[in-house]
Amino acid sequence: MDNGIERRRYWGVYRTLVVDLDAQANSTYYLTGLTGDDIPVGIADFFKQTLSSGPAAKKCRAHIVETPYDNLHLITASHELSDLQPKLEAKFKINKLRRLLDDISQDYDRFYIDTPPAMNFYAFSALIAADAVLIPFDSI
Repeated sequence: MDNGIERRRYWGVYRTLVVDLDAQANSTYYLTGLTGDDIPVGIADFFKQTLSSGPAAKKCRAHIVETPYDNLHLITASHELSDLQPKLEAKFKINKLRRLLDDISQDYDRFYIDTPPAMNFYAFSALIAADAVLIPFDSI
């Protein structure tokens, strides 16, 4: 008997978005194979839009990239995130990621946010946007 429960164990059934918030862009690399200038605009461009003034700042969107995997999409990261962090902190843009995910929540079943291994602006922004948190660690 197939009631759909077994099929939903696999992430491929769910429409999933990964948001890479780490300037090292490891998730971006693993999901696309791209590095450096080959990475398409992503979350850094979104945050740059939030820093602008005028009507464009109110309609910020992030470029979402398809991956080779079914139902898995990505908002890429880049080294620009390191340069943007102090500007975002100064302008109190901590809730922008949450608003972005709220705006696109009807398009996805699940969101995964890859954060840097530090408690910085991006990690706090992800915590505000998240419903649940998974913290990997090494055991001794």
